[in-house]
Amino acid sequence: MVELATGRVEGVEALLRWDHPVRGRVMPDEFIPVAEDAGLISELGGWVLRTAVGQLLQWRNAALVGDDFSMRINISPSDLQRLEFIEEVRDVLNGAGISPEMLVLELTEGAIVRGNELDRYSLNSLRKLGVGLEIDDFGTGYSSISYLRRLPVDKVKVDRSLLKDLGTDPAQPALIAAILQLIRACGLEAVWEGVETAEQAEHLRNIGCVSAQGYFFGRPSPAEELAGLLDRQRPAQEPG
Repeated sequence: MVELATGRVEGVEALLRWDHPVRGRVMPDEFIPVAEDAGLISELGGWVLRTAVGQLLQWRNAALVGDDFSMRINISPSDLQRLEFIEEVRDVLNGAGISPEMLVLELTEGAIVRGNELDRYSLNSLRKLGVGLEIDDFGTGYSSISYLRRLPVDKVKVDRSLLKDLGTDPAQPALIAAILQLIRACGLEAVWEGVETAEQAEHLRNIGCVSAQGYFFGRPSPAEELAGLLDRQRPAQEPG
């Protein structure tokens, strides 16, 4: 995720891939449903949480990132239905000794619009821990703007589909500006997904958007490659 005003990488999103010895690289839309059907989604989610926070700790210990950097992971609706999940998040953060604000949990609209009591309890408990909470792929689900005002979330990630016609549809700039205004009216900030061109990035920057992500800024990369990028954006050290 990039800060549009400066171009600085201010956060990353952990993306899960399975390098199968026979089938090659398998994408999440194939193996996540299998994990859910097999009752393994909680174990998989726990592994992602520990691995992502461990990587974040490694970067921080190497002075590649500061406490204002964030790691994002996607969580499943079933996580909100497990009280143990809150303890797992707390234990992982305490074990790593990192600021809770450095971890951001992303939820789809479908995971939060149900609005049942346990979901609300889990979201509020996670918020009290200090972790960031974001709605992912906003604009593809069912949540209303009025519902956003009642959710304990910090940001909304606007789905890439709302950017794809920018530059070809004359009505799109006004629509994007209206979406940004509505999100901010709810006391939230927007992160724009799917930025693929300099023109899209420039338009978002010109209307005051703060953060965005997409192939224009960089494609998904292994942690080792990201470490090099983070190292290059560190302020130059004064000679001692």
